[in-house]
Amino acid sequence: MNGWHALRQHTQAPDRHTVLYDSTPNGPQRHHGNTLIPLFARIDGLDAPCCAPQLIVSATHTSPYGANHNQIAGIEGPATAVARFSEWSKRLTDHEGYRRVWQRSERDGYPLALFESAGHITTVRVTASDG
Repeated sequence: MNGWHALRQHTQAPDRHTVLYDSTPNGPQRHHGNTLIPLFARIDGLDAPCCAPQLIVSATHTSPYGANHNQIAGIEGPATAVARFSEWSKRLTDHEGYRRVWQRSERDGYPLALFESAGHITTVRVTASDG
């Protein structure tokens, strides 16, 4: 795959469209390649008929000797937050040697996952922003 090409189609005139995002080799966002987060950030930025919730993706890493480290992404729209959750989860399993122990939706419907590697525990979650 060489990138993403997203079109916004006009509802009353289906033959009319606007290029929303183009990360293919000759597109203006080509420097993003196959990364999904910039694409979903662009989609989140579209004028929506209602206010979309603002979300935060966070990860908490706990080592066997008790040290903790928290990592937090900025406040993002729903599509970007879910893409970031997926990207962080994939990185843990594909590049850092963690295995997914479980994943579920919390009461608000946003995802939460727990990962383990040699006694190291990491949780990744999406939560609503208070701000």
